[in-house]
Amino acid sequence: EEGGSLLLIPRDDWMRDLIATPDNNWEIHAAAYSQIELRMIAWLAPERTMLRLYREGADLHATTAAYAKAGLSPREFQSKRMELVAQVTKDERQAGKSNNFGWVFLMQADRYAKYAKNNYGISLTINEAATAHDDFFDLYPDLQRWHDRVAREDYERGYTVNPFGRYRFGMSDLSQFINSPIQQTATDLTLLALTVIDERLQAEVPEAQIIGFVHDAILVFAPKRFRREVQSIIRQSMEQPPLERVGIDEIPVPLVADVHSGKTWAKAH
Repeated sequence: EEGGSLLLIPRDDWMRDLIATPDNNWEIHAAAYSQIELRMIAWLAPERTMLRLYREGADLHATTAAYAKAGLSPREFQSKRMELVAQVTKDERQAGKSNNFGWVFLMQADRYAKYAKNNYGISLTINEAATAHDDFFDLYPDLQRWHDRVAREDYERGYTVNPFGRYRFGMSDLSQFINSPIQQTATDLTLLALTVIDERLQAEVPEAQIIGFVHDAILVFAPKRFRREVQSIIRQSMEQPPLERVGIDEIPVPLVADVHSGKTWAKAH
């Protein structure tokens, strides 16, 4: 514990049950950004299809899955996107999620096939993985140009810098140069929101308190009677952060925060 805040890093899901309220008059609010890494990729690349889809409120995991399944050109797919996405199953969405994170971070077909199996339970042959790769970059063509630019500029100069001005040196391979500013920017945004949440809670609901910032989750402890006020403060602070504080004019992709409440962190997760 430091400065009144508690930082916990659980190693197993069961530990989430240990962060609990003392009685039924209190609850824990757990907040995290929705698809924050992909939103940062859409911004930093920038990837025009991703930006448009997020502005339209799309779920990119389901969208990627629907495109891989449809066998249409990107233009044809767009005209039928809503209908095709509605037909995506839970397992297919998982495959779309696997595609989104696997190919963005420069996996080759053989490594991707292992990644999809180990992380999402999806079995693919090398040829099927290669087809998934081609489909992905057909739908999001600006990502390949972004990879090329990072290889040409950041990798050659030996460091990255994100929109918040955070530098990183000492990376050894291209995938790190791709990944680092994505992770850094997502974290910096969450830290900015965390600061604003703390300020507003102290001013508006002093009974509430931030008790943890774990990976991408912000945890707030508050009396149940303030649920509406606390959730509103959290959501507004995360979705509309004061970017002028950090010298950023705007973020071209909408930010969406998921906020859940429960007696324990596990039940609010």
